[in-house]
Amino acid sequence: MKQLMLFGSSEHRTGRAIVFISLQVEVLVRLFLVIPVTSCEAERSFSSMKQLTDMAAEQYDTRETER
Repeated sequence: MKQLMLFGSSEHRTGRAIVFISLQVEVLVRLFLVIPVTSCEAERSFSSMKQLTDMAAEQYDTRETER
């Protein structure tokens, strides 16, 4: 008696599962390569922001003393 195969043979399903898993691994590797290892970029942006706020505060102070 022949069985009804709705989703194809088990070999075909296994092959599709391997392809699916390999695509997921590729996505994970790409994400891993994009994530920064250190926080130097964030520290740099905070340092730049602090410089701007210090300059603005200094300009505000000099304007107040001139009045």
